[in-house]
Amino acid sequence: MHHSQPTRTITRPLVNHPQLEIISTPVTIGLVDNETNSSDTLLQVEYRVYNYKQLDGGRIIRGDGWNLLTILVFIGLTWTAWSRAQWNGALAWQWSEQTVTAFLWIISPVIFLKHKCNAVLYETVIPLPSLGIQLSVTKGVSIPSLLCPFTSSRRCLIPLSTSYTFIPLSDISTVILNQALTRFTVRYYLGIVKKRGEGIVLAFHATRPGFQVLKEIYHGVRELMFGEFDDISNAVLDTPGKQR
Repeated sequence: MHHSQPTRTITRPLVNHPQLEIISTPVTIGLVDNETNSSDTLLQVEYRVYNYKQLDGGRIIRGDGWNLLTILVFIGLTWTAWSRAQWNGALAWQWSEQTVTAFLWIISPVIFLKHKCNAVLYETVIPLPSLGIQLSVTKGVSIPSLLCPFTSSRRCLIPLSTSYTFIPLSDISTVILNQALTRFTVRYYLGIVKKRGEGIVLAFHATRPGFQVLKEIYHGVRELMFGEFDDISNAVLDTPGKQR
């Protein structure tokens, strides 16, 4: 008998903050009972924040790689590296000022390309009830593309590497949403407080989403991990340093 595969759903709960996606994936646990045609299914929830911000006026500030200016700079560096007259002298592989200058012009677009291909695309938090919390950072290439709308910002994302951090439930004391002073600004952060005074693990360290995004994730994580299903949507941090 054919059994349909569970499908995942993607929602963007904050209209003014489309960089937040909540990805819900049903996960089948155990084998299917042939008599009842049923199996245990759990819902895995992933909170994913893409590395860009949308301002109130609709303008998008990107932090994940390529934009028009970046492409023009890369083309300019590459063209200059291949068109400079010093390159002809470098072909003879003679140690000279021309050779050094040509070498520097050649490696400049290579270093620039490597930096842009190592940009943070998105970060995720996956609360796993009775197990722990998994954090991940995905790096790769992000280029503009109207034909590849992988996200709401019409970007073509090419992941190249992902690093994971898993914090077991036995090491978690609580999850907090707090404020921190950084020079002349105040930032909100989502932190996982570890037991036995082992410190705080920060989530979304690279993407640095705003308060509304963090609050949405904070409530969702606490509901899944600690069973807090009360309506706490009106809870707002009013004073610096206050936490929940």
